[in-house]
Amino acid sequence: MKFCASWRSWRYSIQLNFQELNSKSFFI
Repeated sequence: MKFCASWRSWRYSIQLNFQELNSKSFFI
């Protein structure tokens, strides 16, 4: 259960970072 929750939050943070990278490269 704990592992599943941590994996979900880890994947969520990666999604946020990916969106941030996309927006940055878009604005550059």
